Amino acid sequence: MKNYFKSLGLAALIILGVVNCPPDNKKDNTALLAGLFLLSQQQTYEATVSLVAKVKNADGSALSDSANSIALVKLADKSTSTSVLTIENNKNPEDFTTRAYSSGAASADNGNISITFKTKAATGNILATATQCESCVVRSATDSDYDLPSKYTKAFGTFDIALNLASTGGTDTKQITFANASGLQIEIISVTVSIKGQYNLQSPTVGENVCDGKSITGTPETLSGTLSTRTISNSAQLSGTVIVPSGVTLTVNAGAVVFGNRGSSLFVLPGGKLVANGTKAQPVCFTSSQTPGSRFPGDWGGIVLIGNGKGTRSSTTEGTSPQNYGSGTDDTDSSGTLTYSIIEFAGNEVAPGDELNGLSLYTVGSGTKIEYVQVHRGLDDSFEAWGGAVNLKYVVATGGLDDDYDLDEGYIGSITYAVSHKYPTTCGGSASTDPHSFEMDGTSGSSSTGCTIGTAARCSTPTVSYFTLVGNNSTSGEGARLREGLSGTFRNGIMYNFGAANLISGSTTGGFPGTSWSVDSTVYIQSGKVCGSVTGGSGFTGTASTSTCTPTINLTAVPITSEGDTSGCGFGATKPDYTTNTNSGAPSSVGASGTGAPSKWWDSWTVYRAR
Repeated sequence: MKNYFKSLGLAALIILGVVNCPPDNKKDNTALLAGLFLLSQQQTYEATVSLVAKVKNADGSALSDSANSIALVKLADKSTSTSVLTIENNKNPEDFTTRAYSSGAASADNGNISITFKTKAATGNILATATQCESCVVRSATDSDYDLPSKYTKAFGTFDIALNLASTGGTDTKQITFANASGLQIEIISVTVSIKGQYNLQSPTVGENVCDGKSITGTPETLSGTLSTRTISNSAQLSGTVIVPSGVTLTVNAGAVVFGNRGSSLFVLPGGKLVANGTKAQPVCFTSSQTPGSRFPGDWGGIVLIGNGKGTRSSTTEGTSPQNYGSGTDDTDSSGTLTYSIIEFAGNEVAPGDELNGLSLYTVGSGTKIEYVQVHRGLDDSFEAWGGAVNLKYVVATGGLDDDYDLDEGYIGSITYAVSHKYPTTCGGSASTDPHSFEMDGTSGSSSTGCTIGTAARCSTPTVSYFTLVGNNSTSGEGARLREGLSGTFRNGIMYNFGAANLISGSTTGGFPGTSWSVDSTVYIQSGKVCGSVTGGSGFTGTASTSTCTPTINLTAVPITSEGDTSGCGFGATKPDYTTNTNSGAPSSVGASGTGAPSKWWDSWTVYRAR
């Protein structure tokens, strides 16, 4: 679900599509990528700049907790003689900036902005122009206003961004200088600069070696258009919207890599199958075609599975070539198998407010096997399901910029043994205004007839157990947002470090059926955090809510053994260990490593570097 601005923010990634070989490749064949995925053979300088800054009004006062705290920043070259920015398809780079807060939720970081852009010069000047949306309402019932540049009509101010980037990039704030601010005040909070071709990953995991092309041989084959049955034994390159139609199976062998070009995506239609069976020693990887170290959330579209299962409506998917879904009747249908598979740097914007996810599941049936799958550093949701009954088991969502597990429109499957781990905002990317670990809705309709619990016009009834959710203390982020007719059960879980006051929210705005989910005492949440509303909320007109929220509220420390080097954006030698930390107040029987889970089932095959 999209309650945020980043649909415009993606344009600020300004991907050039030019990649270099990383130095120090040892026995890898990523040099191959420089010849296969280049739009240009030239070795040109390119840096990705991610910065966080605080914006204040011209008189130095803080931005109010209102629509005025929502602003859009557009970037343009200051000098016409020297082009600094790299611009894709002649589209002006844009980035959403200040976060949106619900009424009364102002905080110390209100007014912070995140801007990400690419530059082809180490020095230069960029003009930043800020506008505001006067008609946007914070946390409104609809989100469409946030996604439309035309709504940002009120002049706010301008400032210059002067670049003086170090040859090795890094986090020194002196690489960026703000000057000539007019109509506002602005100060730098943090800076991260990544130079293309420089990739200093320490102690890579098996998964990182595979995704970075260490085992590639030969020439990746190109996948485009509508496919016939085929097998990828080594590597392939997605070009545009690639479709696996009914009756066709695309097989990706263990250890193979599928690279997504900018704007590409993989759609598996009803009756088609994707079979990607990796192993712990040789996972399958679906990744960006950009060079390792120059990859970023939203580089490509991701994977879309469309099954013959049931949902609450018939509609079309997201994507540049929307496909029909929702007319099926078989919740046991199979769309294939994904095991020990990694999907990373996906979620590109295809239209304002329309982003693909890492793994999109449209009415996918329970005959589909999804186990030991990681979605890493996606721009939009990591896993999202619209109806269907597919079960997710041993799944990992890391560094995602919106929701990690989003279940909607009559989903009736289960999630068992799941990790959600948010990265610091300084790792880059345009995060949503409310990046949750769980966001789950019961129905697609906005009236009480949209679904009825226990009837054929069903609501979502997920069973979620043995989960570990670790946030990044985002002000508006919640561990779980449960609403609009949801009727699920949540057990044996852990939620920690979410900034919103209501860690679990059952409120809804509009005439949706009543929620009747249950969070019991086997779910452990952070001390000082409380369950949110369980009574339907403003505008509620459906069946009375019977939701219960009685978790154990006693976590006093990070509830996992180690977050690894995620504070350093995953480039260090230490990788996360999601084994439940019993010193936090949670027993070993709960969380992603809880009762029945294989020891450290996520270890070695998963990936953690932020770019």
